[in-house]
Amino acid sequence: MKDNEKIDIIGLRDLVQSKKTQRDKDWFMLKRLVENDIVLHKDNPKDKQIIWWLQECRNAQTLIELAERYPKIAKKCIKDRPLLSYAIVKDIKISM
Repeated sequence: MKDNEKIDIIGLRDLVQSKKTQRDKDWFMLKRLVENDIVLHKDNPKDKQIIWWLQECRNAQTLIELAERYPKIAKKCIKDRPLLSYAIVKDIKISM
């Protein structure tokens, strides 16, 4: 690599968005990327990050745990992701 050579990189949110395809393996990767971000930042997340987790999480149990940990934010996000109403009441059978 040369000294002043630029390298383009993609941010996590853009990467997750790019993984929303018709391929099953991409959805698995999307799930892993979001869950990894939750693990890395669980101790001190900002509201914006929590909202993103609630919008992008694809694991039923994790979504329920997020809704339980951040109930006010989860309730605010229902209009954009109605599935959260099931996560808030821990209804895994119907919701997922």
